[in-house]
Amino acid sequence: MSKKKKTRESYLIHGSAINEDGSNDENTKEATLIEARLQGVLEAFGEFTPLNPQLVAWIADWTRYRQLLNKDFGGGTHDWDVYFLRRILKGKVKDFVQYCKKYPTDQSKLALSGIMTVYDYKWPHSSVTGYIFGYMWGWLQLELEKPGENKPMTEKEQRDRLTKSAAEDCKIIDRFTYDGFGGVHAIMKEKENE
Repeated sequence: MSKKKKTRESYLIHGSAINEDGSNDENTKEATLIEARLQGVLEAFGEFTPLNPQLVAWIADWTRYRQLLNKDFGGGTHDWDVYFLRRILKGKVKDFVQYCKKYPTDQSKLALSGIMTVYDYKWPHSSVTGYIFGYMWGWLQLELEKPGENKPMTEKEQRDRLTKSAAEDCKIIDRFTYDGFGGVHAIMKEKENE
């Protein structure tokens, strides 16, 4: 391979270190290969993912990646692994879990363990982080009908609730603000000097 022309996988392995402590250990190398492979899956297949052994293998790889890097529920909405799971499984998590249980293999058990790890995350139900978490991981919990978890209120429901609360407190709402994930906040009018 010429120095000028490296494959994506080669660049990711031999490029700069990924670990926060600057090390480039075997776990990081394996995780980097998995990331490159699954990024290719996203580019090639997008959202078309029938239930089959190949999908199980991809989710097993996704789980292995997260295990190798000790990833938890933190991160960002644009992290490739958050995006990958959402694009590949949204709308069919229940069917995927049933498929893995019906065809138990080492890969399906690993894939299922990754799904159940996300299922077990504690959903913070605050006005901002609750909506971000819902976008990142909560959708999976809702699809699997996790007891005690409900779909967050819509923007209209939040505005109605804030309006009712303001009226009960004899306050006047000046305007509403919206965060990027569904949270609504009421900005109250300042009291005029009497």
